[in-house]
Amino acid sequence: MIDVPADVVNFDLDLLTNPDDFDGFRYYKMRQNSSTGNLAHTQFVSANDRDRYFGYGKHACPGRFFAANELKVILAQIILGYDIMMGSRL
Repeated sequence: MIDVPADVVNFDLDLLTNPDDFDGFRYYKMRQNSSTGNLAHTQFVSANDRDRYFGYGKHACPGRFFAANELKVILAQIILGYDIMMGSRL
């Protein structure tokens, strides 16, 4: 078994601008400004050499598309079923 620290990649200044700041549209902006060759690196389900959340190469997870859709359904259920507020309220 091999363990890889994903935080090193997620906070790399060569790959991301301002990695310490939250930007909900970070990958959207990257898709708008990227060329066709680099467009695959900005997709959640891509199995590339930079983002290895779902594996890479012949060991890439075949169910990663299903998992991404399940996450979308769960998020939609949370948004529709609960009152969501920004900030903290004590």
